[in-house]
Order: sequence, then structure tokens, then C-alpha cells
Amino acid sequence: MKNRTHAPVDFDTSVASTITSHDAGYIEKDLEQIVGLQTDAPLKRAIIPFGGIRMVESSCHAYNRELDPELKKIFTEYRKTHNQGVFDVYTPDILKCRKSGILTGLPDAYGRGRIIGDYRRVALYGIEFLRKDKFAQFTSLQEKTGKR
Repeated sequence: MKNRTHAPVDFDTSVASTITSHDAGYIEKDLEQIVGLQTDAPLKRAIIPFGGIRMVESSCHAYNRELDPELKKIFTEYRKTHNQGVFDVYTPDILKCRKSGILTGLPDAYGRGRIIGDYRRVALYGIEFLRKDKFAQFTSLQEKTGKR
């Protein structure tokens, strides 16, 4: 469920998402076959600052939320992000080529889905359903384009 602006119902602005960062959340615990959701509550999204803290902060501001100052401090003063690590290996010449557009495909940042994760579909629908649905979409597209 999202509000009228399609913003997330909730997201955690104080915990960096990892495989063990949140307690298991459930919709109907006794009926569920998959243990836990992406976060500790249904429809709550997690933040993933390992690709870059600025994008997380921008996402928070887009939804009128504030990133936890302590988390921001950790990811700006103490922990190198993946993005910083990537840029650290670029030589000055590579950076100039990238900036001028001679080289493409060298990202400044990562897509929104990697920063505010949306992995609830697995918990809600299950892998088998999603796999079959994706195959049906592929088959339908092949039929529409005459490539089947």
C-alpha cells in the first residue's frame, strides 16, 4: 500500500539494511511459508547506503524525512561507500574522460532501487510465483513482437 503520491508507507531512516539488520516482520505469521519480510513491518522499506549516502539522503528528503544524523556521520566520516571505492580506482585521466562523456557507463551513483530497497515481492508472492509471472511476461512480449 502506498499513499496518493506513491511514496513508501514507511521506511527506516536509522538502520542501514543488511541481511540481519532488521527483525523478521510478518503479515500473518502462522500462515506464512517464507520467514520474515524485508524489514520488521509490512510495507516498510529499508535504506541501503552502501552505494552512496547522498542518494539515501536525497530519497529521504524527497519523502520529507530526515536521515538519522549518526548514520550519516558513519557513512560520511568512517565508512567508505562502494561508490567511493569505485572512484578511488579511477585515474585522473579516466575521471576526465568520464566527465567529458568520452567514456560512458561509469556511474556517479546507483539506481533508486539499490538505495531504498524494494524486495517485498519475494516475501509477499514467493519466488515460484514471481518466476512464472516473469516467464509469462516474456512469452507475451515475444508473441506481441512476433519473435516466438
